Amino acid sequence: MANLNQCSFSGRLARDPEIRDAGGKTVAQLSIGVSGYKKDETTWIDCVAWEKIAEVVQSYVSKGSFVVVSGRMKQRTWEDKEGNKRSKLELTVT
Repeated sequence: MANLNQCSFSGRLARDPEIRDAGGKTVAQLSIGVSGYKKDETTWIDCVAWEKIAEVVQSYVSKGSFVVVSGRMKQRTWEDKEGNKRSKLELTVT
């Protein structure tokens, strides 16, 4: 069976991408505002890009840039400083 977890979004960056090093690999985190049918309806998509894609993001993308991204959605879970379990959906850009 083929992998059906493929999503594409277009929109504008909410803020400058956060670039960091994660174990020798460049990673970029970004948030994209995707407009809905209604003028005041915006959905925010959290994205993460790795290595070469992250380097392209670092070089060419900034707050307000219009981008089109594709990738797979992933449920990320972690524990915050107070010990509460947290989770969010995140697009891994491919």
